[in-house]
Formats: sequence, C-alpha cells, structure tokens
Amino acid sequence: KKFISQCSKLIDTYGLDGVDIDWEYPGKATSNNIGYSSSDKANLTKMMKTFRETFDKYYKSRPKILSIDVSAKHPDYYDMKGLSKYVDFVNIMTYDMGDPPYHNAPLHSSSMTKGSCNSSMIDYMDAGVPASKILMGIPFYGHANGSNSELKADVSYFEVKKLIEKKDKYTEKWDDDACVPYLVWKGQTTNICSFENASSIAAKCKYIKNKGLGGAMVWSYDHDDSNGTLRKALRKGLWGY
Repeated sequence: KKFISQCSKLIDTYGLDGVDIDWEYPGKATSNNIGYSSSDKANLTKMMKTFRETFDKYYKSRPKILSIDVSAKHPDYYDMKGLSKYVDFVNIMTYDMGDPPYHNAPLHSSSMTKGSCNSSMIDYMDAGVPASKILMGIPFYGHANGSNSELKADVSYFEVKKLIEKKDKYTEKWDDDACVPYLVWKGQTTNICSFENASSIAAKCKYIKNKGLGGAMVWSYDHDDSNGTLRKALRKGLWGY
C-alpha cells in the first residue's frame, strides 16, 4: 500500500497515464540472482488488485491505466486469470526469443526460431487473458552474434541500417515463414543479425488487427533511427496514417 501510494503521488505530480509493472519474474529464480519466493505469484495478483481498487477510488473522473509486462514463453509464472481482472493491458515481451542463428522476435515459427509471437499470443489467451487486453511486444533493436566490433550482441535499428549499407560485407535477407529480416555475411546463408524493419512491423500490425489484440508496445524508443522509421511503421500499421 505504501508503494502504491507513492506511485499515485507520482501520477498526480506529473500527470501520468498510469502504472506499468515489470516483475521479472514472480516466484522464479533468475540468472542474475534476484531474490524470490514461492508466494510471489499470489502476492503479485494481490498487489495489482490493490492498485486497481486504489485507482478506481481516487481516479473515477480520470481513469488511469494499469498494465503488466510478462514473459514471452512462461504464462505459468503468473496467475493470468486473476491478473486479467485488474489490469487494462498485458504487455507480452515477445523479444529476446533467440540469438543468431535464431531470430530475436519472429512473428511465426521457422527453421530459425526458438519461439514466436504467435505462439506467445496463443499461450496467453489459453491462460485466460482476453485478446483485447494483450499488447504484442515489438523490439526496436536486434541481436547479433558478436563476432566482431560491428556485430555487438545488442544492436539498435539505427546501427543495423549502417551495416546494411556495407553491401561488400553483409546481405539483407527475409524469412518468409517467420516474417522478419536478418543479415548474413556476403555470399553466405547463416543468420548473423536478427532485427526488425518496417516490413516486419507491418506484418505484426496486420496480425494484431486480425486477432483483435489490444495493440502493441515497444522496447525501446531510443533504438529507432533519427527518421522514426520503426515507430512510423507501427503507427501506420495500427492506425493507418
């Protein structure tokens, strides 16, 4: 309740739209040794319930958004049926699903995937989340194999564009099944850099609209290029302009 009270003060001070909770991950041990407890899952649901009750009480005339970020592959980390009662949106972090030669955020499965946005959407709907509350996570960055200074492990879209321009070294490819682009060494076929572009975002927007999902969220704004290529593609894909 103290935490929620502090969040409300920030909302009031800065005129914010609401609160987004990103707990990685309730009740599960992680590689970075974050403490956890078997009661985390239930406590998260209780906290979101208290958030909702607080928001409904104090913001009747100006409703506030309550959302939660969740793992792409593990709806079992959460009490999704319980959480769905209290949150406006469930932001599924459908990225970091693979490093080259696998794709970072494929829409569908292919020979180069370890998961997909489609399978994540299905898993969460099966877990009890209404489609209208689901936001598909779209990365504005990619993953490379880190084999040289140009191919660092995490690569922003504006950095990928510079690599694409080096046609003597890299070739841009498209995975028809996964609906995402990737780079290979010139004259070779192995995926060395998985990323997003306007075409892959357009495909994801079409999927979002066809499935009746709530929309999309991105990570993160600063990875886009100076022209806003990816965010403009997202806006056009969802809103038509």
